[in-house]
Amino acid sequence: MRTIPTALTLALVAATTLAHDPRTTARELGQSLALEGLGRLELKYKAMHWNPTAYERFQADAAVRERVNANVWSAIGTVENGFALTVGGHALPKGSYPFGIQIEAGGQFSLVLKVGADTWTIPFEVTTGGAPTEYLSFALFPTARPDTFALEGRCGTFRGTTTLTVPHLTDHEAVKPH
Repeated sequence: MRTIPTALTLALVAATTLAHDPRTTARELGQSLALEGLGRLELKYKAMHWNPTAYERFQADAAVRERVNANVWSAIGTVENGFALTVGGHALPKGSYPFGIQIEAGGQFSLVLKVGADTWTIPFEVTTGGAPTEYLSFALFPTARPDTFALEGRCGTFRGTTTLTVPHLTDHEAVKPH
């Protein structure tokens, strides 16, 4: 009779010991952009913790990289857009889409969007250096053009950027920055 409670206690201790440290697991984050009269663009995602050892393994082992890209990194969040966008030359209609990133060999990263049955892989322009960012994070920045926004992802010492264009804003030549 004592073996069942003892076994259960050992299983609970082992599970607790092997569980992820809550300080290093993914955090739920988001970024949004509201355009008056058009709607909102919202990015909701899991901010994965930067792990240099795992990154080195991804670079060295193509099978591990492919498996992690397919099962973890390619589906870390959702893009909910209330207006049409152009991302990496692709027209993205109003809607909700799963998104993630893809880690490539040689330090290249891409944005991954799942649109219906299609998967779009949009390369980031990547730079390295600077202070490391411990968790994957995204930010939207306005640019000098009223129809163009920069989407920037950071993790570790990597910074990747791509542009989002709002076609509805393109024709408004009269709109000038203040």
